[in-house]
Amino acid sequence: MVFIDARMPGERVTNWSFSWVKASNKTVCRSHFDLNVAGMATYRELAAAIGPDSWWYPSGHLRWAHDPDAEAKLLKTTELLAGWDYRVEV
Repeated sequence: MVFIDARMPGERVTNWSFSWVKASNKTVCRSHFDLNVAGMATYRELAAAIGPDSWWYPSGHLRWAHDPDAEAKLLKTTELLAGWDYRVEV
């Protein structure tokens, strides 16, 4: 496989989240989640092949709830992700 990019690798991964590569917000349908998990694996492979340099910082992220309803929704999402073998913790 050959990647051609006009910019640095991974620089334009997403315009939603500072180029974080994650699947935790793709929970509406399992196939969309699985596609994002596969994308995460591809970025790990790319970093292993060309070196992480200044574009690859695998890390997690923090989410919090501001009211009881939001907390319940977040906990439900956490349970769903854990059931899909996605690394998540409360």
